[in-house]
Amino acid sequence: MQQKIPAILIILAISFVLIELPHLEIGLPLHSDSYDNIAAAQETISQGTIFIGDPYAPPKEKSIYFNENPGYDLETGYVVLLLLLSFFPFISLTSLPLFFPWLVSILVFLSTFILLRKLCRQDFTAFFSSLFIFFLPSTQQMLGPLFLVASSFGLILVPLLLLLGFNFLTQRTHAKELALLLIFTAFIYPPSVVISLIALFFFIIASKTNFDQNKPLVRVFAVLSILILVMYMIWGTMIAGIDPIQNILSYGFAAILAGVDFSINTLLLRQVTLENIPFFHEYLGLPLFILSIIALIYFIFREFKEKNNDQNLIFLSAIVLSILTFLSFEIGRGIIVPTERLVLFAAYFLLLTLGIFVSELIIFVKNYFSEKNLLNKIFSQNFFLFFTLLLTIIIIFSNPIQTKDLQLNIQPNEFDSLEWIENNTAQNSLILAPPSLSKAIKVFTNRDVTCTVFTRFGCNKNLNLLVSSFFFASCEEKEKIIDDYFSADYVFLQKKLQLPSRILEFSEQNCDFLNKKFEGKNTIIYKIESR
Repeated sequence: MQQKIPAILIILAISFVLIELPHLEIGLPLHSDSYDNIAAAQETISQGTIFIGDPYAPPKEKSIYFNENPGYDLETGYVVLLLLLSFFPFISLTSLPLFFPWLVSILVFLSTFILLRKLCRQDFTAFFSSLFIFFLPSTQQMLGPLFLVASSFGLILVPLLLLLGFNFLTQRTHAKELALLLIFTAFIYPPSVVISLIALFFFIIASKTNFDQNKPLVRVFAVLSILILVMYMIWGTMIAGIDPIQNILSYGFAAILAGVDFSINTLLLRQVTLENIPFFHEYLGLPLFILSIIALIYFIFREFKEKNNDQNLIFLSAIVLSILTFLSFEIGRGIIVPTERLVLFAAYFLLLTLGIFVSELIIFVKNYFSEKNLLNKIFSQNFFLFFTLLLTIIIIFSNPIQTKDLQLNIQPNEFDSLEWIENNTAQNSLILAPPSLSKAIKVFTNRDVTCTVFTRFGCNKNLNLLVSSFFFASCEEKEKIIDDYFSADYVFLQKKLQLPSRILEFSEQNCDFLNKKFEGKNTIIYKIESR
């Protein structure tokens, strides 16, 4: 019990400083994707059923930006999870971003610790190594533990899937639990399922004993993979309006090759890699990346010589995902999962590899000095605690969470304008506002907006540019935009917009048909009068 109290305090301290403190300082969602999840959950409540589509899209009669093709959302399960949490007392959807990421970061640590304790069979190694997950950065482009996003929750599920998968592959236990968790994870965040299956597959084939023991499973996995590929080919051709049987009869083997090419191109190779995705040396920082590679090389030469080493599950995952990430950068396409998610999960396993390496080095040093009687009794008893506290200080002061680089959708000094909108406008009002800020308007006031910046949801680039141009256009051009594209009721103006490199100032909208109704610290709201 005496050891558990410092451990709990350390976890609470690190997670609070890195995750919760930025939320308390700003008091708002810190990323557009966080707004997306809240908006989707709000729309689900509004419609009384699971909503699939763009929650920001206004009614068709008011805007050329509307929810014409709802499509599908692979993160619907995560939205439902947030919705269920909001039913608890004193919890609202808009308050979830302020505390749920903190809880998630603690759960990521706990699930990682449980996995490593099983694989390493040493509490200090498991605890110390699990602390390294707090080195994972949170950035505007790559997301991370700081945000209310499904990928962060997926980091909880991966180690749990690996734990149950490991138990099933080595002991034939927890089969039902593994199946249920796979289904749950596929519903919440599908890339976590893919990452876990890749890790378990290579864990099987890398060991002759594991391979011989699970050879039937490998065959089943291969058959299922082929069936999925074939079913995807058939589904793809039918969606395209092509009869697959008639196509094969007409073109023979060439039709099959075309189907295989289509499936590989769309199922195995994900979207074109986004610009400026950082590789590991930029994402983790050069020192951590170099140390992780050194640790990985060490374990390659040491651990792989030992048959059936359970820790190979971690090291193999780091190697395979790092290779897939490198290949994704080379070909410009994400392999099986988007490139930015490959970077996230590969970095997760690289950090665990480094953590295990450092913890074993600490154990070696302690044993060496103990044998030589170079440690006094007090320091010997607190040897592990000393290095754990040292790591805690390094994590906190390394500042992996760069809040100064975040591009907030709305600033705290603009929130007074949202209160005015909520209290002084009709429920069906349409607000014309800067696309990024429109996400916050929709979430906090439940008013329709003309266009939002495209993240998981949002309107296309041309409409974003059209709305943004409104604030620089002449009065005649403003009228045309309102008449032809957006039948808005109010215009929301930011006086100053803080960009990463400069401050952009907007002049007042002095047009006869724009009646100033509210002026806040950094905002002006105009009502569009009849013309």
